Amino acid sequence: MMVFLEYLPGDSLFHKLDVRTKSIWLACILILSFIFTDPLYVGVIGVVVLLTGFMIGMNFSRLRSIFQPLIPIMLCILLFTGFGVQPESFLHEWARKVIFELFSLPITVGGILIGVTYLLRLLIIVLSTSIVTLTTPLEDFVSLMRKMRLPYAFAFAFSTAVRFVPTLMKESDLVMDAQRARGMELDKGGFIQQIKNRIPVMVPMIVGGIRRAENLAIAMLIRGFGASEKRTTLYEIAMRRIDYIAISLMALFVCIGIVLRLMGYGML
Repeated sequence: MMVFLEYLPGDSLFHKLDVRTKSIWLACILILSFIFTDPLYVGVIGVVVLLTGFMIGMNFSRLRSIFQPLIPIMLCILLFTGFGVQPESFLHEWARKVIFELFSLPITVGGILIGVTYLLRLLIIVLSTSIVTLTTPLEDFVSLMRKMRLPYAFAFAFSTAVRFVPTLMKESDLVMDAQRARGMELDKGGFIQQIKNRIPVMVPMIVGGIRRAENLAIAMLIRGFGASEKRTTLYEIAMRRIDYIAISLMALFVCIGIVLRLMGYGML
């Protein structure tokens, strides 16, 4: 089960950063991973993100739960990029070298390497996003949306949807275990048959979701949701000295990466 929306309590340096600093860190990581095409450079960025994950307290079990559903996508990326990139699109002669041809489609060294780069980018996107969500309480995201002058109704809807995703995933596992205990073979048959087998799982999930939505609407009505346009929060997000230092370092690394890219480094 891929659960990356739950808050992971901790006392690491990354936990202590402001949500705006974490968002800037995420943007910088994505910029650096996309300006290079050489998997060696992108791999270095991936190692930095992975070390950050270990720093906040992520273990191999959680990493496996995050990356395991992505395995089919990874295989497709390697397959299609190996066949889909033409040799003329690479800058270096060694990247244009054709390894072999299959049905008149050349598979080049650069094609395989660019596939590895796309794969690493996917892993970086998923892992870096997970790091930000795991180290940031949901209330901080709501406060950030309010700082961005977004309507509170939108912020509340977003936070409610995100908060219930792990709950619904756990409930889905419980329903599937209950159906298997009754003798139902959910993984039996082909693709269409497996979809039909999921109907006894989806029906109680939909009914439970409707009931939960009704209870939430009643609770909001009792508490006077929307009665006042001026709302206050218990905790306010605030930037500290460590946040400004971190943002300065991030900007420096991004500038270095852009300079390297303009000089021709990190390209196939």
